[in-house]
Amino acid sequence: VRYLSCNFQKPLSLDTVARELGVSKYHLSHIFSSRLHTSFSEYVNFLRLNLARELLLTTDQSILELGLTCGFSSQRTFNRVFQIHMGMSPRQYRELKSVASHSPLTIP
Repeated sequence: VRYLSCNFQKPLSLDTVARELGVSKYHLSHIFSSRLHTSFSEYVNFLRLNLARELLLTTDQSILELGLTCGFSSQRTFNRVFQIHMGMSPRQYRELKSVASHSPLTIP
């Protein structure tokens, strides 16, 4: 978990992280599912999405730059993962939060 927290913005795969940590990919996968109740890729996406949400609200980076900065391999992948987890595109999220900041009601 510490390794991923420090490296999630880089290209990562279960194979490369397992090799880096000196364990088998099967063992690493088992640890994620049994202890964290998620998959390796879902955990990495969680870290990347948290940063993406912050950057969408605090920077003017383009969606492409932002997705790449967070570690996604392409804008298409970033948009797809963001849509699945947030229920909207990164652009809609940025626009919705911008509108919300100018009204008395805020979006959680």
